[in-house]
Amino acid sequence: MDRVAAPCREERRGPEEMGGWGATEAYNATTMTCSSLTANMHETITNTLTRLSDKLSRFACGSSPSAATTAAHHRDDPRDDWFGGLASLGTALLFPTISGDDDDESPCAPSSSSRVAAADRVLEEDEPPVVDGETTLPCVAFPSQHGYMVFSLADDRMLDGVQLRSVTGRRVVPSPYGDGSISVVITTDLSSFRHPSRLVDVFTGESPASLPDLPVPLGETGPTSFEPEAPRVQGRRPAAPPTDDGFAWDLSPRGAMVARGDTVFFCERGDDGGGKWVPVHRSRSASDTMTVNYRGGFFFVLEQRALLTTVIDASTLDTVAEIPAPPLDEDDAVDCVHLVASTDDVLLLVHRGRDMQCELFSEVYLAKHKEPRPDWKKVTDVGDRALFVDRLHGFSVGTGGGEDDAAGVRRNCVYTISATPVEDPHGRRVAVYHVEEFHVNRPEVGETMQCRLGACQVEQIWGEPYWLIPKNSVASS
Repeated sequence: MDRVAAPCREERRGPEEMGGWGATEAYNATTMTCSSLTANMHETITNTLTRLSDKLSRFACGSSPSAATTAAHHRDDPRDDWFGGLASLGTALLFPTISGDDDDESPCAPSSSSRVAAADRVLEEDEPPVVDGETTLPCVAFPSQHGYMVFSLADDRMLDGVQLRSVTGRRVVPSPYGDGSISVVITTDLSSFRHPSRLVDVFTGESPASLPDLPVPLGETGPTSFEPEAPRVQGRRPAAPPTDDGFAWDLSPRGAMVARGDTVFFCERGDDGGGKWVPVHRSRSASDTMTVNYRGGFFFVLEQRALLTTVIDASTLDTVAEIPAPPLDEDDAVDCVHLVASTDDVLLLVHRGRDMQCELFSEVYLAKHKEPRPDWKKVTDVGDRALFVDRLHGFSVGTGGGEDDAAGVRRNCVYTISATPVEDPHGRRVAVYHVEEFHVNRPEVGETMQCRLGACQVEQIWGEPYWLIPKNSVASS
């Protein structure tokens, strides 16, 4: 609490009024003596009354001093009880009451800066919860011995009319949002060293655009072999080991962005780009793998080991922001990370190796990528939306503010796909996919969603599952 010392209003006469200039020396001596005595008395009384008034005003404001503070005051001056009778006088001197309609503050009123800070806190508390504009629930898309399968969470069934065929040796990775009108995957022939690729509509099987062969990372000066990382825990059980070469991608209305090795490339759709992959970003480490997500006019490139996120304008391909790693301790070994792209912010799900009680993530961080210097802040509530992550992508879906929707998807939860190895009636090792749910504010709590997805047994040699938001009219049939 601010303390204000009452000014001394005593008027003194000059030497002219004390007998002329001949009395100057006597006047100076008298003035020095009086000033010294007055200053000492003023300092002593002010200090004592300030301390007592502080106690009294804090009591009047409803907050009594702590035991430690009271003991310290008694040690400083054992005569506090003697001066107790002067408390009201001290309050009157130090905090005079002024009547009228002016805005002077009382001892219990916060200062101007305190009121501003309190107003900021109120604004933060009253800020409406974050809601994602996308409300369409995603599907689980995966290749199998029965063809390419798309399971709808909203309908709790496999969708009909999927024309994309499953082929061994071909990698199929969806873009969660596609190109806005159709659900698109990128298919790559891994049996050829050139890695020929094309974009394919999941439901029609048609190719809306061709792509050149996948580019060679700038860090590779010759043929090199890629050693995939050990299988990560995805959901409540280990997911299928990756079959790609450090590949990640996503699609914008302008074109496709691909990460391979230490380099991110971009290729425009149609003939404007000349059918060429153009390098737009390189990771800090040649051995670092990256993920690519597109949302709301921006590409988000995450370097998974450095935990550095680069935000790229999808129209100009300029880097508009870099979000450094979240504030982790130096001895915190991060063994899994997922980036979730949203329209107004971006989230980072981090799993630390020492947090054995957490399976998918330990902490969630949020950054406002449109701010001048975005940084990560730990959060335990992501608003009225659910987060969906797989090995390469992450996105959010609005839940409408309800506790859950018709499919059982709840706000402030994270959903991922896990694979459980089982043995089929013929003795073959197959997998059963499940959708796992984890709470943002309680990451150690996880459960399996009850849906019909678990009735499908898949040979994992065909590939791995990903999230896909259906955009084609076939999906609603």
